[in-house]
Amino acid sequence: MYLKDNPKSRPFVCDGNPLDCQVFIVGYNAATEMKSEFWDYWDEESGFNKKKWLEVYEAERKTSGKLRTSPTRERINRISNGAKTFLETNIYFIPTSKEKDLKSKDKGTIFKFLIEEIKPKVVLLHGRKAVKFFNKMESESLTINEEKRVRLCGSETIIVTVPHLSRMSYPDAEALGKEIVYEIKLNNVEK
Repeated sequence: MYLKDNPKSRPFVCDGNPLDCQVFIVGYNAATEMKSEFWDYWDEESGFNKKKWLEVYEAERKTSGKLRTSPTRERINRISNGAKTFLETNIYFIPTSKEKDLKSKDKGTIFKFLIEEIKPKVVLLHGRKAVKFFNKMESESLTINEEKRVRLCGSETIIVTVPHLSRMSYPDAEALGKEIVYEIKLNNVEK
């Protein structure tokens, strides 16, 4: 499945050029389907316009009677804390309000491609299904609440696994974001 073939696709969200991102926040699939398309926020020169995307995301959620942001989005915002080094992605790029609503035909993934092209220093996997997919893809045996250094596509990468972000407290999300940034600076993980 090609991304442009499906207007609902959301391959990633970042602030600017995805190639500059050092940290991936990875879930199973996005929960909020938007009326606008991913490509409405993409520019060949400047990359992804996260600020504009967030404005539309919040407006669409409000119009549909939902909270301004989803519980997961709240935690992602607190983890990334506005840093441009974070790229949000999911194993599958088609949003559905519930994981069980994701049909086989909608299980397109570019996750491995993103890993290969960007070579992140840290990958934060949240939720058991994202961890399970990663384990199968990389022949690993990670469990929830684990941190491990692995070689991905020839680069040393720190893999952090946590329960689904929607279940994390705000202070824990903020602390996790600071810990990830500190880990990158302290260990200067090589790309």
